[in-house]
Amino acid sequence: MGIRINSVVYKNGRFKVKQEIPGSSGKNTNLILGPSDEDPGDKFKKALSSLLPEALDALEIDTDEAGNYQVVGVEFFHGGKKKTFGAKIKLQKILKNSEIRPEITAPRKIQALGESDESPDAILSDAGVKNLKKLEKECINLLLFNEVVLPLFEPDRQVAAL
Repeated sequence: MGIRINSVVYKNGRFKVKQEIPGSSGKNTNLILGPSDEDPGDKFKKALSSLLPEALDALEIDTDEAGNYQVVGVEFFHGGKKKTFGAKIKLQKILKNSEIRPEITAPRKIQALGESDESPDAILSDAGVKNLKKLEKECINLLLFNEVVLPLFEPDRQVAAL
């Protein structure tokens, strides 16, 4: 199976990646990288922001409003009987007269695999699938190639909410 990304959060200049790795006994292990103040890089940030059109579409937000939103998180979906691949995308609204940043999560969208019982509104566009896979790849690059150097196993490390 390899490394599987479960979720990623990037807001307020901090990122966190939750991953799942196969264990030798057949049981998977969940690990968390971050939260970190380190810059995850332009490729990561571009891959994350490329999912904005999918979220706007799912939430029926006019594309003219795109400048008022930013993608701050993605929860990945893998597997099931039909080996689905998809995500829920979390947006943050940028308010003009307030420092408050309300968040909204788009409904789950999945990759179309042949005939589907899913509503057409729940299907990722081809560009959305491509962009989601790019983000997953960038997350794996952060983990495998240590573009951001963080200890994964510190006994006293607390994982704080972002």
